[in-house]
Amino acid sequence: MKQMRLRIFIVALASSPGAVFRALAEAVETGISAEIDNIGMYARFLGQDLPGEVRDLTCTHLMKASENHLRDFRNALDRYQ
Repeated sequence: MKQMRLRIFIVALASSPGAVFRALAEAVETGISAEIDNIGMYARFLGQDLPGEVRDLTCTHLMKASENHLRDFRNALDRYQ
């Protein structure tokens, strides 16, 4: 459980450099917002004419990773509220 909390803070801080979180839920909410933004960004990239390698090896995998992170952040928020 402590490792999960530490990972959540690290990811949330990475998505919001210089941020100070008063509570774990606040850090998780920041992570949720960042992943939603990332998914939107990758969706816009995938809507462009990209070389196959960029599309398949980069944008698609990064988007799937963000979708997984979003699911994990939402699960964490449910646990900590």
